[in-house]
Amino acid sequence: MSSKRVVLSVLLFLVIGATLRSAIYAQPGFNPIPARVTKARSGLIRLLNQVPYGRDFDNPNGKAALVFDDQYAFVSSPGGLYRTPLPLTPQSSFSLIGFQNTNIFNLYVDNGLLYVLKESVANQGASATDHSFLRSDDHGDSFLPLDGSLQECLSGFCEFLSPTQAIFKNGLIFINAGAGSNLFVSANNGVSWTALLGSFHRMLANSQAIELANRRVLVGGETAGAGYLQSGILGQNLLGWKQVPSDVASPDLQNRGPLVIRSKPNTSDIYAGIPGGLLKSADGGQPFKYAIGYPLFSSNLPFPYISSILFPSGASNVIVVAGRDPDRPYLAYSKDNGETWLDVSARVSYLVADSGAGQSSIDSLTEDSHGNVFASVLFGPTRTLKILQVQFNSPMFR
Repeated sequence: MSSKRVVLSVLLFLVIGATLRSAIYAQPGFNPIPARVTKARSGLIRLLNQVPYGRDFDNPNGKAALVFDDQYAFVSSPGGLYRTPLPLTPQSSFSLIGFQNTNIFNLYVDNGLLYVLKESVANQGASATDHSFLRSDDHGDSFLPLDGSLQECLSGFCEFLSPTQAIFKNGLIFINAGAGSNLFVSANNGVSWTALLGSFHRMLANSQAIELANRRVLVGGETAGAGYLQSGILGQNLLGWKQVPSDVASPDLQNRGPLVIRSKPNTSDIYAGIPGGLLKSADGGQPFKYAIGYPLFSSNLPFPYISSILFPSGASNVIVVAGRDPDRPYLAYSKDNGETWLDVSARVSYLVADSGAGQSSIDSLTEDSHGNVFASVLFGPTRTLKILQVQFNSPMFR
């Protein structure tokens, strides 16, 4: 290729890139709102514990999660499910109690009971054997499957539809099992399920994010390369629709479907984490605007995949968000209820010795019964789950 053609090709690439960036910046409702990068104050974040795992992290499907009941802390990693007695301290020793080398998507504790959401590996035969949604009534010593009616068999292979998120409310359980637009509810602890959205089939798409704020359901994800964010209203018994979900007013998401949706307790504020930003609604889900926003094409700006949102109970105006950017842990927080944001990811990278050489992410933000906030970091280079304690409930960060 001649030098003139090379120059023309480079110029064309730069023009196309600039045009795409301009188009994104010109989207209705989009004004770049980056979180201000700042050094974390001394004592804000400290390394608490590390749990090694031996599984290859090149293309992980499972995630890290940390939950607490009244006696134990439970943590999941690509290595399995681990447990340690409370209180959680730098000297805590975690023991593997099950699901070794299994893709665990999430953990929950509700009314003292532990729930595990995991991948179901299809097996040949007339029925599935690898359960996807289980409950423990004895602190993880044994597990009861709750997915009996979520089985699907195709071409001689059977599996259970796998959920990545669950919501527990008024004795009901809501899950997004089977991915795509699926949303199911059970009124009898998983004995049977009703499809509120989608169908009892495994979809060739990512699982949608779900949230329930009073009777309002918010769902979001990506389908056919386009992101969506919808809102609907359930009936009084929460088992059917009063108003089926429809698109809410929001900026053009393009292909940036929500990864997580969370409603702030005792307010009408709702947040949705998306690739490259964070959306906020101050009116119960209609409309949404950017609280944090980065353009799709920019080599010198972060592009965080925000997948966790936490509202610390001891600091009413503090909001914490986390994820990855794109292969490093991402952590930012607001001290003024989402108006401005501080990016303290560099401190996390320093603590976990992340040089960007491998895939690392903050997969969960958790608060224990004493108001202590924890971040769970999957650190790819050494295949280690690192638990950080974050002092956002300290008065200096309120």
